[in-house]
Amino acid sequence: MFFNWIIIKEKIKNSQIIFLPIFLWLLLWSTYNTDMFRIFATAFSRSFFDLVHGVRSFFPFVALLLAIGILIKGKKISTDFLKGPLGFLFLYAVVGILASLLSKNIWLSLYWGILYISAMVVLLVFLEKPNAQKYISYIFYFNFFIAGTIALALTAVFFLQSGGFSFITLIQFLQGRRPYEGINNIGAEVLTLGMAGTRPTGLGRYAGLTSILLLAHFWYPNKKIRIIFYSLFAVFFPILIFTRARTSVVGFALAILLMAFLKAKSKISFVFIFTSFLLLLTMIDFFPFSMAYLNNENLLQEDTGVSYKVPTKKDVAKPTSRPYLIFNQRIEVPDNITNVTSSEISFDTVTTLSGRTTGIWPQSWNLFLTSPLVGRGFFADRIFLEGQHAHNLFLQALVQTGTLGTTFFTLTLLYSWFLAIKLFLKFPQNIILLSAIGMLAYFTMRGITESFVFFGADYLFMVPVIAYIQILYFNEKNNHHVGVL
Repeated sequence: MFFNWIIIKEKIKNSQIIFLPIFLWLLLWSTYNTDMFRIFATAFSRSFFDLVHGVRSFFPFVALLLAIGILIKGKKISTDFLKGPLGFLFLYAVVGILASLLSKNIWLSLYWGILYISAMVVLLVFLEKPNAQKYISYIFYFNFFIAGTIALALTAVFFLQSGGFSFITLIQFLQGRRPYEGINNIGAEVLTLGMAGTRPTGLGRYAGLTSILLLAHFWYPNKKIRIIFYSLFAVFFPILIFTRARTSVVGFALAILLMAFLKAKSKISFVFIFTSFLLLLTMIDFFPFSMAYLNNENLLQEDTGVSYKVPTKKDVAKPTSRPYLIFNQRIEVPDNITNVTSSEISFDTVTTLSGRTTGIWPQSWNLFLTSPLVGRGFFADRIFLEGQHAHNLFLQALVQTGTLGTTFFTLTLLYSWFLAIKLFLKFPQNIILLSAIGMLAYFTMRGITESFVFFGADYLFMVPVIAYIQILYFNEKNNHHVGVL
């Protein structure tokens, strides 16, 4: 009887290795497409969906409190994590939280700052454990399960709408249109289950990240298991192509070329892969200097209406009591949104990155100059620039944390790259490390127009990558075992 109890306790302990990190990370993901301020909406209590989305926005704080409790109970809080790239990212977050006191909406800024640091506190729980590499790897793969699930769900929602799966959809795609931005008159951010829907860039992010992981596993040692990854890649890569999300496609291209270069047994094979992929991008209308690309009527990244309707922020917040997907809802176009046709697209659209270099970037720079040392706190671009997103990794870091915080963030990125390449040269068979390098390339490229310097999906994907590189470095430094995964 006593022996059986020991076995049961051991099984419970082993199950916690998988369950605990996934559970805490899932709590952090609970803020997907929502925030706690929905609770303060006028019609909050009238809508079931607003109730659900409002309540789940508090779950990351539950994860934070649980993580702090585990750390205190274990009495293993150390400052070792500050010695790696995650330590620089932590200091960036601290600067951003302190700078929130300079925001004109302190509570909103603090809310997003605490969310940002909560993910690192959760990771710290597992970084302190002897089998930290295994814990972080579970979070790493769980992230890709989430990315793949969301990509498939958003694709299914599109094709389940009336006329979504039709010959017209194919024709419009070949004409240059994008899903959730014109194909079959299906617009962006249409309410679904009480949440704002997606855009092609959102769908492209999830499909791109999943494709990177699957591609990295083409070098998995077990040939039979590789067939599974080949099959899944054949599903998600076409979804990425279908989105025509330029940043995601170019980021994926950079990731695949870097991974191929690192794994290529000869430079000839790498040149072959590079040439083949470049030709593929040209044929599918993604090569940025092709005439097809310049004539794409959906070139503009911002909300532009073609023949579809785009919701305002006010419309997105409106609750709905319908307990099912809203497939056919259309919302009026704001007055400041105009129709765009292919004849209005010029080379200037490409060179200004859809107007960013002449619009939001100068505005963000001017905001940074109002507090150049420590910035204006988390979410500063949205708070001070009437809801606009800075659309650049370093510009957003500057407006949020100034030169001080941006220095810490830059060190995070550079140190992560340095350690990742150094470790790969020593452990070239580690598949997660190869995937992490691919993701570093992807998010570095994506940082030109997007960022992970605030709490969001990109950040939740990126911070475990940094943590894995760091723990791999510590294990190698301390002569601990470093496996294939």
